[in-house]
Amino acid sequence: MDGIGIMSGAPIDSREDEHHDLLAAERVLAEHGLPSSRDGYDLTTLAAAVYARGWGYGIDNLAGGYHAEILPLASSRLRTRVHRIGASPEAALSLALAHALTLAGPKDQ
Repeated sequence: MDGIGIMSGAPIDSREDEHHDLLAAERVLAEHGLPSSRDGYDLTTLAAAVYARGWGYGIDNLAGGYHAEILPLASSRLRTRVHRIGASPEAALSLALAHALTLAGPKDQ
């Protein structure tokens, strides 16, 4: 998942933590039918996966990173907003989507 952006200027512990989190997110996304390409995930693919489940999302630029939020809609099994921060928009959204899929369970696949 190096294609979704590990922050090169971040402290080493922070980069290692994010890299570990991104690898775990990649496994969750693949289990839910979203295998990554050789270059990782792109925003179009991630956004399509969010919308296919009837959810919404937003991404904000923060100092040194990005904040992604997944928003549940009325017909969704997801009942809470999901927030994650990543070094790139793709990293933040992939982390948020993986967590939302885990919370929603198998029916939102």
